[in-house]
Amino acid sequence: VNLIGTAWGYDLIAAAPCLSDADRAKIEDDYLRAACRTIQRNDAGISNWQSWHNAGVGAVGFALNDAELAGWAINGRSGLRFQLKNSVLPDGFWYEGTASYHFYALDALRWLVEAAHHAGLDFYGDAAYRSLYEGPLAYTFPNGQFPGINDGDLFAITGQNRLYEIAYARWREPAFAWVAAAGRRGSLEAFLWGAETLPAAAAPAVGSRDFSGLGAAVLRVGSGADAAYLHLDYGPHGGGHGHPDKLTATFFALGQELAPDPGRLAYGAPLHGAWYRQTLAHNTVVVDGKSQAPTTGK
Repeated sequence: VNLIGTAWGYDLIAAAPCLSDADRAKIEDDYLRAACRTIQRNDAGISNWQSWHNAGVGAVGFALNDAELAGWAINGRSGLRFQLKNSVLPDGFWYEGTASYHFYALDALRWLVEAAHHAGLDFYGDAAYRSLYEGPLAYTFPNGQFPGINDGDLFAITGQNRLYEIAYARWREPAFAWVAAAGRRGSLEAFLWGAETLPAAAAPAVGSRDFSGLGAAVLRVGSGADAAYLHLDYGPHGGGHGHPDKLTATFFALGQELAPDPGRLAYGAPLHGAWYRQTLAHNTVVVDGKSQAPTTGK
């Protein structure tokens, strides 16, 4: 994660006359390329970790005009193309099935996509990449928060406005502008990529939907203060961040979450495994007092 900012920073100063050839060699070979070699020894496959690995190595590759490093990040065995093909579900969600890890992975992907864009490689035309911004818009509670499914947290989509600054700048989709305009436009993303002004855009109109890739059915009724939302989770499990909670019902009405999903604790906390990752902690079926086996429903 830190390597991305370091590479971007070096790209800004690489031509400065105060740097000697020896300085540049030390920075480029003894630090940036050396860090990439360490990262490249750890291929995480389908993974949010690997998306950060790709972004770090890719940032160095593009900063140094190193086609081998940039190619590894984009076309490598677990590179960007692989992640977009294998880690994104058909309805625009990251495979781990939680909004928290969806945006954690997207935060990595967008650095590499943007760096590639400035090198003439266009991933903004990739349907899977665009769907990562579109899918969450139809998934939230009426108040804009996400259900805390699997290893997830309660947070609102408007809190991701910095990522949607880039999305609106590249696609000019009004729904993206609605998210980008939430709160103060004081982020680095707004400064570097944001449109000079954002159009007045209303929240997108959303209805009931079966997110068949994510494995969640969302039912909606009413509007405004009378809006109600029922979320039924049926699969897939969600990898290492999934919970044994098939058929769990999460219910939002009267402006609040009435039947919540417990989400997660810090992973080192004993209760995270003992309670939060057990079926009994969820609003669903328990058979013979045992937690469900990890499975994919339909």
